[in-house]
Amino acid sequence: MNKDIEVRDGEVIPYQDWMDALPLIKTSDSVAADMVAGILQAESLDDVEALNETIGLKDLIGQVITVCSAELRESEVESGYPVYAVMDAISDTTGNHMVVTSGSGKVLAQLCKYQMMKAYPRKVRVIGIESNSHKGRVTVQFVSATDF
Repeated sequence: MNKDIEVRDGEVIPYQDWMDALPLIKTSDSVAADMVAGILQAESLDDVEALNETIGLKDLIGQVITVCSAELRESEVESGYPVYAVMDAISDTTGNHMVVTSGSGKVLAQLCKYQMMKAYPRKVRVIGIESNSHKGRVTVQFVSATDF
């Protein structure tokens, strides 16, 4: 399996570049261990229950969020990239912390670049763009929080 990330029109981010850009990919075992540790460190029942909630980035289209950090995790989905991103983010609307996931190639590339540029925390707007080649498919990406 080719682990390079194709961003658009054949432009590719080599595997090693995104490996260097984001923290080490977490395996399913280390993700499970982190989840258990987070639950055990919770200080309230709300925190115990909230720590396992994740939001797909597509569910945030049109919203402004602050991405505080991101990491890559191994993906078990055969048809996509070998990794997906897990972001610690804050909703601009509510001020609540969120765990947000995305497997979008554009988002993976943007997160890599933010990491390289030491741009966290980064306030962004989530947008969706309909694919010209795949009718009905929406690709998510970040734009400046002041756009639109």
